[in-house]
Amino acid sequence: MLKAAGKDPLTSCPYDWIEQDEWKSMCDWFEDPIFKKKSEANTKNRAMLPYPHTGGSKSNHVRAQEMVPPSAIDAWTAAHIKKDGQFVNNTAKSLDDELKEERRQCIENGEIVNEVKIMENVLGKRAGRAKGLGMGVIPPQSSRKPESSANRALLEELKQCKEKLQCYEERIQAQDTQIQNLVQSQQGIQEMLQEFLIWKQKQCGGSS
Repeated sequence: MLKAAGKDPLTSCPYDWIEQDEWKSMCDWFEDPIFKKKSEANTKNRAMLPYPHTGGSKSNHVRAQEMVPPSAIDAWTAAHIKKDGQFVNNTAKSLDDELKEERRQCIENGEIVNEVKIMENVLGKRAGRAKGLGMGVIPPQSSRKPESSANRALLEELKQCKEKLQCYEERIQAQDTQIQNLVQSQQGIQEMLQEFLIWKQKQCGGSS
């Protein structure tokens, strides 16, 4: 990135919180074969994803609830678009077209639009979760129609209670996921810094 901008990486630290001397040492570490091997492995792992997302640690379900009106499909779209407005790859673009086409057909046919069900149809299923929305979101299940108005009222009340309970569980699950991501990110940074310090000590020991 710095080379593309015509800057010398050794003398142009992109981070204000890193001293220039430390940055030079980190640049040497970036050239170390151990670091390069790990970096190449991570790059290959990311390349194996069928359609990598750009949404960070926030789940698509949480992102959908923040939209006005809430939309699971639009949240999925936002999480697979790059800063330049293009999709991350052709697979993501094709799936997005399928999601929106099925939603459009539901609207034209006067049907109730169930975006979670649409995502299940297009993206597939995963045990205990709706694929594309994150942990804790379970695909809707079909049920038999009640035979009387009294049963219908009771079932509707039960359904509302379950929806509220599921909403609370989803929020808790989303928070747990964010906490886990933060912990993993912090652990990764700590491990990287520890490896850097060990590498630096070896360099200083070798030069003395």
